[in-house]
Amino acid sequence: MRRDEDIKLRIDCEQQVFEIKQDDPNNTDDINEYLTHASKREGIQTYLSKQQIDHEGFVKQLTEQSQGNFIYLYYVLYEIERGAYADLALNAIPSGLQMYYEDHWQRMRGQDKDA
Repeated sequence: MRRDEDIKLRIDCEQQVFEIKQDDPNNTDDINEYLTHASKREGIQTYLSKQQIDHEGFVKQLTEQSQGNFIYLYYVLYEIERGAYADLALNAIPSGLQMYYEDHWQRMRGQDKDA
């Protein structure tokens, strides 16, 4: 969990808390491995081919842009797979979860401003 806010979870069993820092080498290694596997999915392959990005560049760039956050990767990879970023260069995809949310909100508003 992030330490920005002290959020108490309701857990009815014994627990241990582990702090995983975004720049911890183990976290970065996990992100690299996650991206390595994700880059083999069909939608990601389509994006990489269209953008002429190699596997290593994809993993390196998204590792940096994720800022160590797996939730960011979950949503951004989903958007890449479904083609939302098809015409957007990898380095133009929003960096970090906050920027992703802001970009997503703007795209949602652009679809139906009245709603």
